[in-house]
Amino acid sequence: MKLLFVLLLLLSSSLSHAIGGPIDFMKGRWEGKAVKGNTQLKAVECVSSKEGAAISTIEASYTTLDDKPANYVFGVVSPLDRAAGKYRFHLFLADGSSREAQAEIDVPGQRGTWGFEIAPPRPEAPTTYIRYIFSVTGNEFSERGELSYDNVKWTQFFESSMTRTAGHCVGL
Repeated sequence: MKLLFVLLLLLSSSLSHAIGGPIDFMKGRWEGKAVKGNTQLKAVECVSSKEGAAISTIEASYTTLDDKPANYVFGVVSPLDRAAGKYRFHLFLADGSSREAQAEIDVPGQRGTWGFEIAPPRPEAPTTYIRYIFSVTGNEFSERGELSYDNVKWTQFFESSMTRTAGHCVGL
């Protein structure tokens, strides 16, 4: 019985290790700049995954050029349908609120999109659709944020470019 338990433990450990996090290609510390509207920002992001887990985490901190906090997000990416490249992205914001986004990630191509809807504040107001488009080329990361009120015509409101400065993260 002990031998069976040990074999099952080893098998499950090796299978989960082979799975890896959904965005392992982005692992590391990233530093660079961003623009949101007309505001220039400094950007730092840490992407990691736990060994043997099928989730990845992202911690992002944006500050103004004079080091005042502008935005902080902690996110967890988990698979919905890994074979189809579909993932769930749980976001936790500095103000304590949270959001759930859907992501489509082309792991071999090292690019993807993620987005969510914001319900209208009044019944007569439109739904706001937000999407982010990102790509990684070597140690360079770029992302563009867009919004739409009809899910057809999109307007850019955010852009970032970062360089991987370390292959692992030790907090922000």
